[in-house]
Amino acid sequence: MERDRGKNGLVIQKAVEVIEKNQTEMIAFLSKYVQQKSVNASIDKRYGEGPCQEWLARELEGWGCFDKVDLWEKAEERPNIVSVLKGKDEGHSLAFLGHTDVVPVIEETLGDWTVDPWRGEVRDGKVYGRGACDMKAGNVAFLWAMKTLSELGVKLGRDVYGAAVIGEETGEHIVGVDQVLDRGYKPEFVLCAEPTNSRICPVGPGIFFFNLIVHGKAIHTSQRYRSVFPQPIAGTAPGVDAVQKTVKFLQGFEDLERQWALRKQHPILPRGASNLTPTLIKGGEYIVALAERCEVTYNVWYDPAEKFEDVEKEIRAYVKRIADNDDWLRDHQPTVELPAPQLPLVMPPIDVPLDHPGCRATADAFETSLGRKATFDAFTAACDLNWLKKKDVTGIILGPGDLSDGTHGVDEFVAVKQVVDCCKVYAATMVNWCGVSEA
Repeated sequence: MERDRGKNGLVIQKAVEVIEKNQTEMIAFLSKYVQQKSVNASIDKRYGEGPCQEWLARELEGWGCFDKVDLWEKAEERPNIVSVLKGKDEGHSLAFLGHTDVVPVIEETLGDWTVDPWRGEVRDGKVYGRGACDMKAGNVAFLWAMKTLSELGVKLGRDVYGAAVIGEETGEHIVGVDQVLDRGYKPEFVLCAEPTNSRICPVGPGIFFFNLIVHGKAIHTSQRYRSVFPQPIAGTAPGVDAVQKTVKFLQGFEDLERQWALRKQHPILPRGASNLTPTLIKGGEYIVALAERCEVTYNVWYDPAEKFEDVEKEIRAYVKRIADNDDWLRDHQPTVELPAPQLPLVMPPIDVPLDHPGCRATADAFETSLGRKATFDAFTAACDLNWLKKKDVTGIILGPGDLSDGTHGVDEFVAVKQVVDCCKVYAATMVNWCGVSEA
């Protein structure tokens, strides 16, 4: 065992030296990757992922270091890619996961960019451009790590897959990440290279959306006074403002969110990571009438320690509790569409124990490749790994860049040093997890 560990250490040392030596070439490749306008086809059909994925497959084939570069599509002109390094033995395979699709650059914000969003400019130790951080840097880092080990003549003990999929930004897992498993690539452990500021994230919240529809009673706005203030003749109010009634729920859920922050204290997730955000509000039908309907769409993030069914039950009960304290709402209960039909996804949370072999292998990779201890954190967004969790695939998230580095916004960038460091860690993780048969 000690001899094997020493052999692995020598291989990692060689890989680190080569990655360091060739980092300029790697960053130049990332720059070219960013130049491919791989905007998610479901968001903007003018671009699409197809041309970029075909370009990437050609480049990977040109490296001549993979046992297989598999390019296929479930949805027309939206192919997925898996690059394969075959190991000596079957089982315990390792997969690296990333997505090629990016969000659009909004034309109205072009003037706010200080660089061309599609140029992949390298400046002041950073690579700028749409998709640089989310998440082409992570993809390049793990593909380059695989390339480095292969070119060093390292024969790993087990298979390694490098997957670059489509459709992540729109949650289209059926044509994207699910295809990796459907194609026959079924790793025992997955490392998703989403931007985590180079921190190991074994934990992430679940996510779903729901619609709250509050019902009112329309009437001409000139008659609002009869619906709000007491009149000499008692009776049913001729109109009810659905927008005004909705305020009760907006305030109520804000209070519930605070309660969650106190009650739901995960050891890794930051306090408040379980929350309810009203993202869309639409109320009223006519400019001179009390609103008969007001609809709010909520985005909910929930704790890994909870089941979706329990969170759903709590939300429904909370809506009824608020409604039952209002004379109108008691008899005209709001409609709760959960999950929201326009986005009926329920992404389960990620929760991998810190002592899982995959966490240990990755944490050890930091020490052997970078000479420092790994930092553990929580990934507070969602990613393709959440979908794999539904298929009982275990994995963690670790990648260069941070979600605050202009991701989905203006002047998106990734730090060169983080790309290089993650590449080293990925190579060391491959060695730790798969072992070395020949070198």
